[in-house]
Amino acid sequence: MRMQLLFLKNNLLIYQSIKLTTFSALPHHGKRNDMKKSDIKALDDLKEFLTEYCKENPEDDCCELVRGICEENGWIYTRDSVLNYEDEDFATDGEDLLSLMSDGWHIFQGNGVDMVYKGRDITVREDANNYYVDFCTGLGEGIYPKADWDLAPAIDDQANIYKEKKAELPCSR
Repeated sequence: MRMQLLFLKNNLLIYQSIKLTTFSALPHHGKRNDMKKSDIKALDDLKEFLTEYCKENPEDDCCELVRGICEENGWIYTRDSVLNYEDEDFATDGEDLLSLMSDGWHIFQGNGVDMVYKGRDITVREDANNYYVDFCTGLGEGIYPKADWDLAPAIDDQANIYKEKKAELPCSR
C-alpha cells in the first residue's frame, strides 16, 4: 500500500509517495521503561523509547524531544528538513523513517521524497550529511554534501549531469 501527496514547496512541484509497509520489530524481551535517551542508538530504539514515553506523557507531542535525540544521533528531524515529509513522519536516519500513526510508532523504509522537477519525476533522499538526487534513469544518484549544496542547486546540477550523460549515448543523437 502506498500513500501519495502532491504539493508545491520552494517553487518545486513535489509528488511524494511513501510505501506503507512496516518492518518487523526486533524481539522485545520484557518492558524497557528504564530506557534512557542515552540508550538510543537506532530508530528501533527511538521507537521503543517513544512508545513508553508517550504512555507516560500522553499530553506531550514529543517534537522537541525527538528533535534533540535526532541532533544527538546525527539523524534528521523531518520538520526541520527542506524536503516535505508526511505530517506523521518524525525522524529519518537516511534509510528509514520513524512515523507516528493512529495505532502507534512505526518504522517505514525511507525511499526518499518523489517530486516533479521541470516535468520529470525525480527522487530525493537525505541523511545528516548529504542529499541524494536520483533522476530515476538507471544512471544512479548524485550525492551532494549539505555543507556545500542547497537542495535546489543540487537538483539543477544533477539535471545538467543527466543531460550530459544522455547526450553521450549513441542512440540519443
